[in-house]
Amino acid sequence: LKALCEEEVHRIFGDRSLIIRPGLIVGPDDVSDRFTYWPMRFDRGGEALVPDSSDQPVQIIDVRDLATWMVRMAEGRRSGVFNATGPEQPYRLAWLLESIHREMGSKCQLVPVSSAFLEREQVGPWMELPLYLGNDRNAWGMMCAKVSRAVSEGLCFRQVSDTVLDTVQWAKSRAQDHAWRAGLSQSRESELLERWRSHPGREPVQDAGRGPDPRDP
Repeated sequence: LKALCEEEVHRIFGDRSLIIRPGLIVGPDDVSDRFTYWPMRFDRGGEALVPDSSDQPVQIIDVRDLATWMVRMAEGRRSGVFNATGPEQPYRLAWLLESIHREMGSKCQLVPVSSAFLEREQVGPWMELPLYLGNDRNAWGMMCAKVSRAVSEGLCFRQVSDTVLDTVQWAKSRAQDHAWRAGLSQSRESELLERWRSHPGREPVQDAGRGPDPRDP
């Protein structure tokens, strides 16, 4: 549907078309919970299941950065096709989760579990375990978008810490009984953690310390 929309815009407006392709949009008012799940989960405390997938790339865009840039592009009557996500050098999943964990005051203990275990337990990537893309490295390409054209036109990215704290402030204003659209339920997470601890042949995992700097290659 997105591709068909682009074709229709090009058909009508031709070279005057401005096509912006955002990645995962995050921040306050994001009811998809595909990012919100993590800071709120860490804020709850206890043992938090996280994927042991330190090399997986992650790109996100704070809705406020995206909206500000889109308005500026429209006001400037810019045209062309732009990928709008970031950063240019993608974050690594472990680094991002640990950064969120630190911002939340480290109220909980991270328990990294292997991709093999998650696959065996049929934990769904992306929605059931947000940001996680599983073992299919071809899928990782969706988090490696080239955004240099948008950056050259002024797209910039706020600190992850700002997005995390503002997202939490908004999320805590929601009704306590709202239905989560992404993330593990407490019962599902508890069951998985128990199976992980009791599985006699579970694979060794890396220590949940500081992950790689997102600027590292």
